[in-house]
Amino acid sequence: MTGSCIISLDCESKWGMADLVDHTHDELLTNENLIVAYTEIIHILKDYNLPATFAFVGAFTMLQDYFTRNWLPRLQNSPDHSIWLKKLVLDLDSGKESGWFCHELIKIVLAGNVAHEICSHGFTHLPWVSTHQKSLLLEIEGILDWSNLYSLEPKTFIFPRNMVNKTKLLERMGILGYRDKPRVVKIGGKAGKLLNLINEFNLNAKSQTIDTGLNHPVAIPGNFMLNWRSGTRKLVPIHLTVQR
Repeated sequence: MTGSCIISLDCESKWGMADLVDHTHDELLTNENLIVAYTEIIHILKDYNLPATFAFVGAFTMLQDYFTRNWLPRLQNSPDHSIWLKKLVLDLDSGKESGWFCHELIKIVLAGNVAHEICSHGFTHLPWVSTHQKSLLLEIEGILDWSNLYSLEPKTFIFPRNMVNKTKLLERMGILGYRDKPRVVKIGGKAGKLLNLINEFNLNAKSQTIDTGLNHPVAIPGNFMLNWRSGTRKLVPIHLTVQR
């Protein structure tokens, strides 16, 4: 039986670690580095004629002036967002916006000469777990505004940090499917982190099968996640990851 493979990339930069941004992120996640990286990814995908799904955090590809004028005051009045975006506000006050706003990236993807899909990875990457309903509705409103700015109609959704929750809310955005948790992410705590590391050495892991039920939106298997090479993941040889 022929299998199917979906390449999906979480496009989030500092928003993905908004509550944990440190000097390493400040040093590496600059607009200049991001533009170089995305340009190279697009060229590689073009060379092999591989379409991919680019899941953008909406605020990440907004113009900074537009975001600070139209969204930042509203988000600062949201209890969940005010905590989540503390580092962002400090950086903006210090003139350190690089890595937070890079609208050029979505243009690079759209000009890639391959039929790439652009979907949503949230508005500010605020996790959808242990979050007030009002904050989630604000996230949805932001995603719809971002979609309108770029004349997009995203049909799939990547939950921030793979924390799948309240999938029925996705219908408000016309979402047809979402990426399910990668299999190894479903166990939490230290045990889960250890199993995740061990799984990096497993060359015999089987692919996930898709749910053929009629649930909507559809859960798309997450399966194999290539993550940031930090912490204990630095111990995994690159050639082993390529083999997987």
